[in-house]
Amino acid sequence: MKALFAALFLLVGACASVMHTSEETPAVSLLTVHNQRSEDETIYVMHDGYKGRRLGTVSGLNSATFVLTQLDVPLQATVQFLAASFKRDGHSVLSDPVVVQRGATYDWKLFATPGHEVITASYHSTH
Repeated sequence: MKALFAALFLLVGACASVMHTSEETPAVSLLTVHNQRSEDETIYVMHDGYKGRRLGTVSGLNSATFVLTQLDVPLQATVQFLAASFKRDGHSVLSDPVVVQRGATYDWKLFATPGHEVITASYHSTH
């Protein structure tokens, strides 16, 4: 009887892990943020001026790469990225609009002086 319960437990666990992996959305693009500021920045993807998904945090004076999914970057859409600092004197920064391309790699440089941000995109052919 114990062996039967153990076998059922393993079977249910295996099915749950298979179902979980099939629900994950594949990566379609990457965003690398180069934060040259001393404060940490929380990064969001924006659609039509509204905050979308929180991508994560990039520590001060560091870089971080974030995976963008199909929901983050729908085809033929324009997105922006928001860097929000939650320090008292911190500044929020909104990137220039970017036309979405699947397979793109976006590099966003947040310079130490507010108002001097640069976003670039590079595309890799899938053919």
